[in-house]
Amino acid sequence: MNPDGEGPNDETIWRELQDVLADMRALKPAERSEKARRYAIAITELEKNLAYFKLFIVDYIEGS
Repeated sequence: MNPDGEGPNDETIWRELQDVLADMRALKPAERSEKARRYAIAITELEKNLAYFKLFIVDYIEGS
């Protein structure tokens, strides 16, 4: 639970984001195409967002 006791917590969101990334990687077309290129770009951007979420939310230590 979150600090208010309702809804998902940070770890749950982290796992769900990782699941989305895994799904996108699995669904990316294998052949070279415009769609495959767009998937690759979206995957890269999602990887960046996961890194930010992990650093600023999941691993954040107050007072550091």
